[in-house]
Amino acid sequence: MSEPQQPPAHLPADPQYPGTHTFPTHASSAPPSTPAAPAAPAAPADPTHPTAAPAHPTAYPTAAAAYPAGASGQPASWPAAAAAPAAPAGSALGRTAFVIAVITLAVNLISSIVRLLIYTSNFGYGSAYAIDEAIGVISFFAYLVALVLGIIAARRPGPRLLAGVAIGIAGAGALGMIFSWVGIAFLRFV
Repeated sequence: MSEPQQPPAHLPADPQYPGTHTFPTHASSAPPSTPAAPAAPAAPADPTHPTAAPAHPTAYPTAAAAYPAGASGQPASWPAAAAAPAAPAGSALGRTAFVIAVITLAVNLISSIVRLLIYTSNFGYGSAYAIDEAIGVISFFAYLVALVLGIIAARRPGPRLLAGVAIGIAGAGALGMIFSWVGIAFLRFV
């Protein structure tokens, strides 16, 4: 079984006349209506296609005639190209917050593995506890710095993905540390 054959689509195009088309400076301006070259006779009407074939110019437009040059070589009615925009300040701040949050998370994950090795070694419980508390306090303040930088970066214009990830990591890390310290303090008094 084969697909039904369809006649080729007829796509009429507006003729282009050399040297007569100017670019309007306003959207409501219309191009000139009189052609510069004589139009070719229209093709006979085809009963399957109700529109007649458009007339085509006899010569191709040149760049000098179709595009009047401005001072910098750009067309006169087009504005000059703007320089590439610089990266928004929020993206660098969000990247910094993301890096701080990820490094702090990595240090906490590694210290939780190393903590087991230190407690089982001959290093001493008191020394291991002091190192663990120092890492915890430093990590808590690093999480707070990452959280503040992430919130500032999220409020600035520009990309916010890394700032959002930094807010999530830092917020969860800081809250986790607060709850663990509250739990440890509660167990000391019970």
